[in-house]
Amino acid sequence: MRFLYEKQTRRFYLFLIIVCICQTCLLGVIGIFQVQEVQRILAVRELAAVSYLLEADIPPALIASAWNQREATEEGELLLQTIGHTEQSQNYLPFRRRLGTIWIGSVNLEDVLCIVHSLI
Repeated sequence: MRFLYEKQTRRFYLFLIIVCICQTCLLGVIGIFQVQEVQRILAVRELAAVSYLLEADIPPALIASAWNQREATEEGELLLQTIGHTEQSQNYLPFRRRLGTIWIGSVNLEDVLCIVHSLI
């Protein structure tokens, strides 16, 4: 542990530890926001589906039992594949761009391509 004898080295390692702790806390907070956003999106989709089914005169008891169903059938999987709602489709669970661009700081590829195209 001779490398910790110098004051500057100790401060540098302390700085690195503080940066790692801050990043971990920031990612935890961002994760909480993303979980809340996913829950909100799912609640909005469920509300829209239930509203549509009630307008189609489906009994509320049947809708409630459908929401409590845990097993998937082949017919259900085929229907979802037909309409494009699979785990592999990009729009299966749309996240708002705000979370990806402001909170995480990533850049959207479409925005970059628009900027490059406007410069050309």
